[in-house]
Amino acid sequence: LVKNPATPTGALDHLLQGNPADRLRRYIASHPRASAEILARLASDPSVEVRRAVAGNPAASATVIARLAAEDDAEMARKVAAAPFAATKTLRDLWAAEDIWVRAEVAAHPNCPSDILQTAEEDADPRIRWKLAGNPAIGDATLARLLSDPDERVRAAAVRNPNLSGERLDGNGDPSAKVRSLVARRRLLPPELIARLAVDPNVWVRRW
Repeated sequence: LVKNPATPTGALDHLLQGNPADRLRRYIASHPRASAEILARLASDPSVEVRRAVAGNPAASATVIARLAAEDDAEMARKVAAAPFAATKTLRDLWAAEDIWVRAEVAAHPNCPSDILQTAEEDADPRIRWKLAGNPAIGDATLARLLSDPDERVRAAAVRNPNLSGERLDGNGDPSAKVRSLVARRRLLPPELIARLAVDPNVWVRRW
């Protein structure tokens, strides 16, 4: 029952009142129909696995996420940093912890503070710049700068970001065939760029 995504909230609440085993509570904590009240209750669960499941539930409130962010648990921190309702203050606190993977999730978050976005753009670790390039809240100018990043993954993520204007792209300018093929897959490219991609030396670029 708890594995069925269609199970109603009332049924989940009834199951929880029966003091189920850890595994069932974990399933309830990750259920798409778990209510804010259920998630708030399970955020104080004695099992860290259950609390991690709450942190990974997209419906977890900003208050619940802030409470879980205070725990000294690296896996929890990564889940909290990716939570849709994570507040700016929570993200700022997580960034200060200096864990690379947590910082990467913070850089990718739409609620990430602007000063952290600027710091992430210049970070020496490409994992942080890579996640930043996929952030749906960053602007065209930042993405254009990331197109010059030395790491192929960062440039590829910038090309995939829909906020990047087609006018910023140069199909012949990137040394990576992977990045050029991603450019070729985009819609609404300038005609002159399409013409250059059509004669690219890499067959996979031309085919797109």
